[in-house]
Amino acid sequence: MFNIEDQSNRYQIIWDLGRRCSYACSYCPPHRNNKWSPFIDYKTLCTTVDKVAEYALLYDQFRRQPAKKKLSFTGGEPTVHPDFFKFLRYVKNTYPFFSRGLTTNGWFGSSVLDKVLSLTTGGTLSYHCESTDKQKKQVIDNAIVLRDKFKVNVMFHKDYFWECVDVCEKLEKNSVDFVPRIIGDDHPDDKKSIELGYTQVYSDDQMQWFRDYWKMKGQNVTESGNTQQGLGRPCCGGRCFKVDSVDSYF
Repeated sequence: MFNIEDQSNRYQIIWDLGRRCSYACSYCPPHRNNKWSPFIDYKTLCTTVDKVAEYALLYDQFRRQPAKKKLSFTGGEPTVHPDFFKFLRYVKNTYPFFSRGLTTNGWFGSSVLDKVLSLTTGGTLSYHCESTDKQKKQVIDNAIVLRDKFKVNVMFHKDYFWECVDVCEKLEKNSVDFVPRIIGDDHPDDKKSIELGYTQVYSDDQMQWFRDYWKMKGQNVTESGNTQQGLGRPCCGGRCFKVDSVDSYF
């Protein structure tokens, strides 16, 4: 019998909590967010994670060494689920071997921020421009508080491009790890996606900014916006994948 082995030694579940979101970004397609989908009930969440944990422990029996176990919660916006933090507390207390990641838009007040700090182990915060100045300031403030555990995806809206540049500079000054993200970089040549606004087309000056930024980071950017040092586009989690014996962080 062969034992399972991989570069990251990680057993990871990307857990989609539903479509509900506190934002309605123009570039987010309807299958990714809405304001009416029902929430999954607390009991179902708990019985599901019980089975996930059971399988994770079974999986370990066939590995050379136990896998690092991670739950990564996404959506929609996970923090709008009324039982999300109650559920995170259940996971933390019942299955402490699971790390608890969160992908969030970062728009929440101090009470939610305290729960994110105490009940998650890290994650990704996304900065979106199509919101009010007050909302955006709160997101940046939260990103600074969470900087030891969270990185920031700055979603570069073509109509707010230089605002996004300013945000990156502010994050950098406050030692917040961030990634400038091209909107629609997973479908750069999809004409329908461009027509609907889910993929954005940038001006020459804007694309030059991306090239200069990634060149400064030791990487190159193609015409479509993909970075090239290995394969593909930047991974949200910066995860390492093994392809033909070559480590790639994309």
